[in-house]
Amino acid sequence: MSYSHILSSDTDLELEFLRGLKERKIDQKFMYFGGNASDFYTKWPHPKTELNPSAEEMAEVLSTYVARSGKLLIISVGCGNSQRELAVLQLLRAQDIDVEYLAIDSSKEMLALTEQTFKGTEYVVQTVLADFMGHRFIQEINHITKHHEKRAFMLLGGTLGNLSQTAAIDSLYNILSPGEHVLIEPPIRPSLKHEDDLKIFKRYASALEMIDLNHVVFSALEKIGIPYDSGEMTIQTEREVSSGVLRIGYSFKIIKPIRLSYRGEVLHLLPPEHIQLYNVRLFFPDTFIEFVENHEFTHVHSLLKMKRGLFTFKKNTT
Repeated sequence: MSYSHILSSDTDLELEFLRGLKERKIDQKFMYFGGNASDFYTKWPHPKTELNPSAEEMAEVLSTYVARSGKLLIISVGCGNSQRELAVLQLLRAQDIDVEYLAIDSSKEMLALTEQTFKGTEYVVQTVLADFMGHRFIQEINHITKHHEKRAFMLLGGTLGNLSQTAAIDSLYNILSPGEHVLIEPPIRPSLKHEDDLKIFKRYASALEMIDLNHVVFSALEKIGIPYDSGEMTIQTEREVSSGVLRIGYSFKIIKPIRLSYRGEVLHLLPPEHIQLYNVRLFFPDTFIEFVENHEFTHVHSLLKMKRGLFTFKKNTT
């Protein structure tokens, strides 16, 4: 496929992967590359539709708080296959709201799925191959969207939950113009109580028994020649108090020494080292709102469902 804008290269990504491997911490965006883009939608255990904010609810928030007049550009960060975003666009168009769409992802394969989603529709989707927290993207996004007077950003699904919270919210602050809105749909936790955290841990730990899921998480290592039987998947939890987050971290524990050649360098992976692969963050709404507001945003609206919430923020004008 062709991209409207390319802000990262294969070489950039391979060198980033090498550095992460040296530090035993792989950025989980690499989990969505290759065949895993489609596997994510077929093998990953997604919450039932009714447990998430619906396209109708998202469209209502946009029409009420954002798109009152003028043409709107919806920018989806970590767009994936964009199926939910397409549904939102169609609902807004049905309300005679003039809306366009820009899809951003660091995975070529996810952007290809987005292109397939929009094939045959009335929309011409623009795509940007980039890491939204990268300096180049933060510098270029205003130029890319310079012909659009009104923008609204969306981070749906697990996009925010996959990332370092301070880095992600700081990046959003530097991307948005004063007065612009961002809709964030993270997984949520019911309380800050230890007993609820334990229930969440048990739920995610049970996923370790799903061999298909394990291989989705592990695939970035498997592709460079690390055998699955050279270690075992493990899970840890950590509280990130400032943002009200319970972090669920999946790692691969090395149990057999591995000598690996990648990009012209030799690496030695030794027991009992852990390679961090995947994080899920669940947010406590009140603490999360306070955390984002402390980054110079104003909380506009919240919608809480059983598994995820939809939070709308506006960047402060002063």
